[in-house]
Amino acid sequence: MNKQWMKCLLMSASLVFGVIGLNSCVDKDYDLSKDVDMTITVGGDLTIPGSNTDEITLEKIFDLDENSSVQANANGDYVLTQTGPSNETSVTIDPVTVGSEEFEMHSIRYFEYHFDYNPALLVGHEDLVTDEGYLPIQKDMVIEDSVYIDKGDITQDLIDLKMVKVSMDVTFSLDYTGSAWWVFLKKGFVMHLPDYMTVTCDDPRITVDGSNMIFKEDTQVKAGESLEVVGHVTHLDFDKLKAKGQGLVERGHFVLEDVYKSYGQVYVVVKDLDKTFTIDALIKSEIQHSDMVLLEAQAVVDPDIDIQVDPMDVTDIPDFLDDDEVTVNLEDPRMFLNVTNPTPVDINLTGTITPIKDGKELTDKAVTVGSDTEGPGQIIIPANTENYVVCIHRKTDPTGITANSVVTVPDLNNVIETIPDRIKMEPVDASAVQKFFDITLDRTYTVNTDYHFESLLQFNEGTKVVYSDDLDGWAGDMADYDVKEAIVTLNANNTIPMNMNMVVDVVDASGNLMTDVTATVEGDIALGTPESPTDSQLKITLKSSREGALRNMDGIRYRVVASATEASAGTVLNKDQRLVLSDISIKLVGGITIDMN
Repeated sequence: MNKQWMKCLLMSASLVFGVIGLNSCVDKDYDLSKDVDMTITVGGDLTIPGSNTDEITLEKIFDLDENSSVQANANGDYVLTQTGPSNETSVTIDPVTVGSEEFEMHSIRYFEYHFDYNPALLVGHEDLVTDEGYLPIQKDMVIEDSVYIDKGDITQDLIDLKMVKVSMDVTFSLDYTGSAWWVFLKKGFVMHLPDYMTVTCDDPRITVDGSNMIFKEDTQVKAGESLEVVGHVTHLDFDKLKAKGQGLVERGHFVLEDVYKSYGQVYVVVKDLDKTFTIDALIKSEIQHSDMVLLEAQAVVDPDIDIQVDPMDVTDIPDFLDDDEVTVNLEDPRMFLNVTNPTPVDINLTGTITPIKDGKELTDKAVTVGSDTEGPGQIIIPANTENYVVCIHRKTDPTGITANSVVTVPDLNNVIETIPDRIKMEPVDASAVQKFFDITLDRTYTVNTDYHFESLLQFNEGTKVVYSDDLDGWAGDMADYDVKEAIVTLNANNTIPMNMNMVVDVVDASGNLMTDVTATVEGDIALGTPESPTDSQLKITLKSSREGALRNMDGIRYRVVASATEASAGTVLNKDQRLVLSDISIKLVGGITIDMN
């Protein structure tokens, strides 16, 4: 500053008048150093230099910690980003087993055979006698066995079924008692299961056709021994069961009611053809089941998918965004949801995102994402996918977004309009999409989720940010001047894409606000860009309510409230954008008292 220059100028004027006075009258006994008050009051205004140029970059305004949720990317553009914690959720498709004891089996009819033989019956039928000299006597046989299952405690996870892979063995047992020497099942004899069952059989005597097990050759049924054939039921067709009014008749309730049949030709062999005798034969069928275990299915399921998403902390927000007056209206805030879904079903997600500020949930700012209704608002995580990324964002234009799917939520900005301390996504409702999937029962899957917010700081109309700083170091200049009013003028060169309004307080050398000096600002700072900077002139009028108060002034504490407008919408804030305050001068107004002591 030029304080010493001003003192010299005023002192020279005083000395001129002093010399004239001394030529008229000299008092050698008067001691000027002790008895003269060296304060001078002059009229008019006086301008003294102010501070040096003050350059304020966005990098300085932001003053970001390395852990801050706001960081500059490689281009210098500022991004609000925050990652939430990862979560794991277990999803189990419950098993389904029908125990063997739950099958109710009833034989409807036995096969009984009675034959009275005498040699006269052979007359005219000699051609029936075999080469071994035996006479086979044939008869058609049909034995029916009913099966009934009514199980009301099937897992509630199953909504509907089509083709189901099962593990179940069905054993047909035929027992013979009677007076015949031999009893045979003729080639082509059938053991029939319902047509909604798919059957395999390892018995070399048997060929399988659909749900029928058929003897490939004549097979003897020996008295006192059981003839057993084991069929392996591998699949149940629930569409065919449904047509019968059976199967999964309602959620959690399985019903099956049908008849198994054994049918074909049976013959006995008469050996002593010259004797009279009676032949009795009784063939009894018994069917046994192993447990029926459902392994895999084409199914509509509704398992319990309890996805938990822990809140994320928004850390180290710069002061200018954390001010109570600050609201942000970001051009396109984005939330990225990353889900690994190893389950065999598509998962439909809905949830509520709620900001938390100072420990209080801002429920009026909560945003619902996802939808139960099919459409573009749904968040669907496909089955058997790893790291499937869903971008939830504000705009309808997905340009520049790298994600597997994109969902538009127009009011997403509400969550960060007032920068929160935490963001939570709760509750999260996750359910299997209600359509048929190929599933494995009795298996547990682990669903992983994590998420993060990310948005360029592109402020729309309605956004406000606040920055405070000091222009000081004036105490040495002001201490010797006693005025009641001073005017500070400065030029503001701006490349930040926001209009700015400045509010000023006066501070003393200790940095304390001076309540006895008021400050009034005229003029605003117009928004600019690096390509088109603006210059704005500001006038700050300082008025003292107490004599001598401005002597204690060291500078001004200014608070810039920056507001985005329609003209700045979509402009990205960059660390190199800046506000430069220059040409700062202080004009002392009115009568000025100068302390020369």
